[in-house]
Amino acid sequence: MAMNVHIFGNSGNSRYLFVLVAAIALLTASFYMSNVAFARPTAATASPGTDDFGPPTGTAGSDPARGGVITQLTLNATVQTNNWQGYFGYVGSYIVLADSGNNWMYSWNVSNPQGSVLAARSASINVTGLAVQQTCTVEDSVIPDAVSDQVSDAFTNTTHTNITIGNVSISSQVDTGYTCSVDLFVNNISNTSWEENLLTDGNGNYIYQTFINYYDNEIFNDGNYNFQMMVPEDEAGAAGTTNYYFWLELQ
Repeated sequence: MAMNVHIFGNSGNSRYLFVLVAAIALLTASFYMSNVAFARPTAATASPGTDDFGPPTGTAGSDPARGGVITQLTLNATVQTNNWQGYFGYVGSYIVLADSGNNWMYSWNVSNPQGSVLAARSASINVTGLAVQQTCTVEDSVIPDAVSDQVSDAFTNTTHTNITIGNVSISSQVDTGYTCSVDLFVNNISNTSWEENLLTDGNGNYIYQTFINYYDNEIFNDGNYNFQMMVPEDEAGAAGTTNYYFWLELQ
C-alpha cells in the first residue's frame, strides 16, 4: 500500500538548511515462515520541523590601521553553503497487513527500524533497477555555479556498505564497482556510521541513499536520531526550490 508523497520543498532560503524530519511510513509486507518481515520501498509522508539557517554572521574583526604601515593579516570565516539541503530526524514505522483501501487487519510496530531512506528529484523511481552510480560528476550539473562544493567534491569513488532495497541487493565487493559515497559528520569529524551513497535506477534518475541507524547514534549536532543525509540544491538557480521525494525501505 503506497501512500501519497509529501514534497520536501520549503520557500525562501531553507533549501540548504538542516530540518528535523519525522518520517512515518505505512508498508505492505510479504510474510514468510520466518521472524523477519521484508517490506517493499514505500513512499514516505514527512513532517518538517524548524529551519536552521546555519552559523551566525558574527562580529567583523578589526585592526587599527596606521599610515605608513604594512601588516600581515590572516582572515578566517565559516561560510554556509548555498548549494545543499540537510535532513535529519526519526523514522517511525509500522509493517501492516492491509488492503488497498488502507484497512489494516494487523500491524507490527517497528521500534528500532533498519533499512534505508531514499531521496530523489523524481516522483517515480525504478526500484528494481537500482545500482551504484560510479561517476560522481554526473550530479555536478545540479549546482553548476559551485566552485568548491559540487557533488563530486563531497561524493567520491569508494567501496560501500552492502545495500538492500526490497529484493535488490547491491554488494560492496570491489568487482561490482565502486560507488559515489560520503560519510557525514559527528562532532565535526567524518563518521562511517553515517554513510550516504549515490545510486541510479537505470531510467536517468539519481537517488541519494542513507542507512537508518538505531536511536542511540549521535548525528552532526550531538543529538540522537536515526538518520541524517544531504542532497544538492542550486540556491543560486532560477527555479528557487528543488522538490525531493522520499521513500523508506525497512528490514
